[in-house]
Amino acid sequence: MNALGEDGRNAFLSIAGQPEGANLTIIELRQLGGAFAEPGPAGGAVDHLDAQFGCFGVGILLGGNPEAVVREQLDALRLALRPWTNEFTIPSFVERFGAPEKSFGPATAARVEMTRRRIDPSGIFAGDVSTAVV
Repeated sequence: MNALGEDGRNAFLSIAGQPEGANLTIIELRQLGGAFAEPGPAGGAVDHLDAQFGCFGVGILLGGNPEAVVREQLDALRLALRPWTNEFTIPSFVERFGAPEKSFGPATAARVEMTRRRIDPSGIFAGDVSTAVV
């Protein structure tokens, strides 16, 4: 995510400030930038995160159709913050392994795939985070 400013903070609070009964129990902005944004010489295949913030949401599954309600509320959060997003998902925040979000640009995806082939040639861990640029 890019710097939010007042409009971005208001967009975030429009979702995080929902009345009681909302299924999202945790919604947070995690500050990045600084050292997170600087490629490290020994940082590995994913050596930096090019964003000012990461957004994280967790929902509880209560009620009649809980998964659909939580997905709807997470989608509303993504939509509210779209003007400030860089369209990438931090690999550890990928929510659906069957339909992974875009975590890497082409250069990073190539480094991750090269590392996977070297360390996990039989593909034991292939189902965690896709290296495909979606």
